[in-house]
Amino acid sequence: MIKRPLTTLLERYFGSGPDISVRNHHLKDVDPGNEIADVQILMGTRRGVYLCHASKLLLLLAGHTYGMSEFNGRWFVHQRGKYADRIVSFRLNVDVAEDCRLEIEGLPIGCHQIDFIGDSLIVADTYNNRLFVYVFDNNRLKRVREVFPRGRLARGRASDNYAHLNSVWSDSKAVYILLHNETQKTGRKSEIVILDKNLKELDSIVTNCANAHNVVRLNGKFFICNSMQGALSVDQKDVFQTDMLTKGLAVTEEHIFVGCSEFAKREDRDQKGGAVYVLTHKFEQVFRFTVPASVSEVRIANRPDFARSNHTRDFEIVGN
Repeated sequence: MIKRPLTTLLERYFGSGPDISVRNHHLKDVDPGNEIADVQILMGTRRGVYLCHASKLLLLLAGHTYGMSEFNGRWFVHQRGKYADRIVSFRLNVDVAEDCRLEIEGLPIGCHQIDFIGDSLIVADTYNNRLFVYVFDNNRLKRVREVFPRGRLARGRASDNYAHLNSVWSDSKAVYILLHNETQKTGRKSEIVILDKNLKELDSIVTNCANAHNVVRLNGKFFICNSMQGALSVDQKDVFQTDMLTKGLAVTEEHIFVGCSEFAKREDRDQKGGAVYVLTHKFEQVFRFTVPASVSEVRIANRPDFARSNHTRDFEIVGN
């Protein structure tokens, strides 16, 4: 693989500037308490990749970030550009992002969540109703397939079948995608579409959620960010309420991590802040910390994170 300086790649799509670089910058101290102090919490935001770890909040990488996933010790990061999206990767060495690479360039604008299912990288091409499938070929990611779970768009995002497909996750039984459905505009509740391993639709479930994000199925229950209600929804019930838009979900044996952003019109979101709530599996708040950017994704780096497909397994939650 040809390696290129990441600052050059960022400038190519974002324009040059001092804020566009690998930062590894300590922003502030936080005090999460001993219970989660050693957990590495990665966040994709509209301003970059942040890390909360060891009582510190750090900005690792600048640039509008949405999806993140890990494979063979590298973190793959979807970044939004002015004319195209792309995926870069880095290694996380304690609290430092290093060995950064360009992995995929020229993605359509508006992709959202990404995740590895086995050794295939799945990309939610949200604005085109499409899933991309990539596999490694001579250590480079090669696109091998595209799938339109709800059909191609005849009139772009104005099409009647536009679903705003924004999240993908898999367990040992199926692949699940989350259709946001632009509830506020269309009146259609968000849906979970269940696909087989060949990405053919098996079933769909209409949720009680509006403009939802994220989908994880644990112990037979679907965990979803009921975004416009500012809630975490489990098994079609809101179990935790915030005063922010919920987007970004990670789940470990001990805790649930919910990303949040201040409510804002799309054109104002770059100026808004966010937060992450840390909950027990009884949905009791353990900790909350703020982030100086709208949060799109939450991942746990040093624990099995069951919101990442390659970490999923059936497990019994203590206390339930």
